[in-house]
This record gives sequence, structure tokens and C-alpha cells, in this order.
Amino acid sequence: MLKKIIKRCIFDSIKNFFKVSASRPVSDKNKDVHNTGCDNVVIVSGFGYGNLGDEAQLSFNLDRWRNSIQPERIVALSPNPDFTREYHNVSSFLASRAVIFGSDKPCGSWVFPEKLFTFAFIFNFSILTIATYFIKFNIHPFFISNRKLEFLYRIKNASVVHVSGGGFMTGKTRTRLLDTLLVLFLSRKFETPFFLTGQTFGLINSKLDGILIKKVLNSAIHIGLRDPVESKKELVKLGIKENLIHNSVDDALFSKKLGNNKLNNFLNSEKIDKDNFVVINYHWWGMSEEVKVSSSSLISELIDYLHSFYNYQVVLLPMHETDLEALYDLRGKVKKAKNVKVLPYQERHEVVRGLISEAQFLVSLKHHPVIFAIGESVPVMAVSYDRYYSRKNIGALSNAGMEKYIVEYPSLLSDFTILIDDLLSNHLAIVESLKGNNKELILSQQLEFEKVVSKIKSLRE
Repeated sequence: MLKKIIKRCIFDSIKNFFKVSASRPVSDKNKDVHNTGCDNVVIVSGFGYGNLGDEAQLSFNLDRWRNSIQPERIVALSPNPDFTREYHNVSSFLASRAVIFGSDKPCGSWVFPEKLFTFAFIFNFSILTIATYFIKFNIHPFFISNRKLEFLYRIKNASVVHVSGGGFMTGKTRTRLLDTLLVLFLSRKFETPFFLTGQTFGLINSKLDGILIKKVLNSAIHIGLRDPVESKKELVKLGIKENLIHNSVDDALFSKKLGNNKLNNFLNSEKIDKDNFVVINYHWWGMSEEVKVSSSSLISELIDYLHSFYNYQVVLLPMHETDLEALYDLRGKVKKAKNVKVLPYQERHEVVRGLISEAQFLVSLKHHPVIFAIGESVPVMAVSYDRYYSRKNIGALSNAGMEKYIVEYPSLLSDFTILIDDLLSNHLAIVESLKGNNKELILSQQLEFEKVVSKIKSLRE
């Protein structure tokens, strides 16, 4: 496989040598747009796959850019630009994971095993670094493909690169981590300002990753976190300047939900008891076969408990189409509860957020149902089956003052029932506490974003 990679790279270089053209793939009329303020915003993140949490993050960030300085152009770099254009009504072009690492190709390095991907990363890091010097001296870099060249010009021509929130800057999602670091390194080479919002960092096991994080992120103008303690500790340990790091919240916390009339119609069409239902999110991503079996058995017992003791209707919520297999398996293991509904995958995050807003409470393994619930002042309990989800979910609950409402693997049914009984006993107080907390978070998030935009403008004056 290594030989194939080398041959492919050599072939691409030779092919592009004979296709050299003096023209640039991105029009020269945008060449100096990055000197005019925040009028050409490039956003990168995890959106483009139909994961509703990632789409909600982008949706909120688009709203706050449009509602603040109204930039002339916003570009979302997506692995699926057609999907992103339609979903968000925004200009969209291929993301780096496709352009640089071939995520849109069956044999792309995006799907390589970790060691081979590291090689592909180092190779592309080196080649693209050289290409940036060619571009700076107005020389056509013949040794890279046209789509890579076009991508470089999008970064160069940006007035700012905004890394929208997520949990992809971790060792658990190393491919995504290295991909994002490469984009930010290229931004640094072109002297394009960049900042990050709503991020989880950490779980780094590679010295290379730690060196890159320190080298790249110390050039950021702002690093916004979504967990109040652990991410900052790990960044400081890696050598990131503390004055760059700011505690904040997930970018999707105050994203939009479905309007009341449409929401009522939706609940009626899905035969959901608006006054007496709870939502459970369950999935298999990253689980071993052993954990899949034990966790599904445990959650099915919890569903029976909710039916037997509280007579709740249970709605099983997918956040991505791939969650459905796990949810149908889970429903098949339920023994007592009859009114258990697997919700069809919804194509819009506003629908899911609206559903959660009407629930009595939420139990979730994934992170963004927790975020939606907190943002809608709905009591929530998070479940974590590894360090990756534990970090994200504890951070979200801590920001809301609900850190005690988490169950971590391995666990027993009693671990759930004790917390649920406590949650229901204090239901009204929790709702009021969340409402008050959200008012403060809305204001602090607005001020944080305004300061970042102001800093970007001052850098360009």
C-alpha cells in the first residue's frame, strides 16, 4: 500500500507538471479580500455528514456571523458541499479531508490505518508547505493537484478561518485532529487569522500530535472551550499560552428549534404523547462488542423501569442514520414497556431539538442531545462508555451545574434509577436553574464572539 501511495503522488506531480497554467483556480478579484476586515469568513468543522449536532453548530455560527458584522461572503468547507449548501443556504466547497486526504475517494488516505495515515499527513504537510512558498512568490506550484491549489487559495484569500466547535481535536479522533491542524498550519503560513470556538481538547497519546498542537494553536487569536476544566489543563500542559484559552460553551447550545405549530404537528404525526414522554439517545459508535451487549441490556432495563414506575412513553432518538441499527436492537430487548418508539432519522436538527424541548427529561449517550436539552432547560442525564464521551458530557453538565447527573461505564440499573428519581423529585428546581444559567451563558457567549471579531478587525487595520 505504501508503494501505491508513493506512485500515486509521483504520478499526480508529473500530470500536474504538464497541466501547468499561469491562471489561478481562484479568481484574482478576491486576492486581497483578507485585508478589508472580516468580509470573507471560512468555516471548518465536522458538518457535512448529516450528524445533527454538527449541523446545529454550523447553523448557530452562521447565524451569529450574519447577525453581527454581516460579512460579504461566508464559505463552509464541507466533505459534501451540495448537502451543506442545501441544508444551510451557504457557499460551500470541498473540505481538506476530501481535497488533501481523499475522503471522497475509495482509496483515499483518509481511511488508512493510523501509521499509514501519519505518513500521508507528513507527506502532505511537507508538500503543501512548499506550495505555500511558491504561492507567496507568485509561482505556480506544479507539483500539487488543481483542487489542492484551489483549496490553498481559499485559505490564503480568507479574512479569517473559524474552526466551529466539536470534539474532533482529540486523540480519539486523530485523523480529524491532524486534518484540522494542517488547515490551521496553512492559515498560519498565509498569515490568515484563525480562531476556535466550542472545542474539546485532549486524550493526546502521540508526541507528534502534541508538538503540532503547540506549534499551531499558539498562533490562534482565540481558543474557546466547551468544558470548563480538563481541556484547559491539557492545553496548558502541552504549552499553549493561557491568555489564548477561554471557557465557553458548545456552539450548538443556543441553536434554533422547530416552531411551535410545526412541532405540534410533528409530535401528533409521530403519535408522541406530548405531556408524558422521555427521550433516550443510544448508539454503538466506538463500542466493543462486549460493551454493545452489556450496554443495550442495561438501557433496555432502564426503559422497562421508566414504564413500570412512571408510565412514560419512551422515544428512542437517532442523531445520525447509523444510530438506527443500535436503537432497533435496543427496542428488541425491552421486555415490559409497550409504548417504545424508535423515531425515524430526522434530516433537520431543529426537529430533534424541538422534540427534546417537550420531553419530561432526556437520557443520552451522545453529546448533542445533552446540549439541546440544556439549551431548552430540560433536565438531562448523560451516560458515558469511554473517556471521549465522558470528557464531553461532564463538561456540558458542569457548565449547567448538573455534573452529578452522569452515569459512567461499568454501571448498574440502580445507578440510573437513583439519579432519575432524584432528577424527578427536583424537576421544577432544575428547570428554573437551567433557565437562569442559560440567560447568563447567552450573554457571555455573545460578548466572547464580539471580542473575537473586534480583535480580528484590529489585526487587519
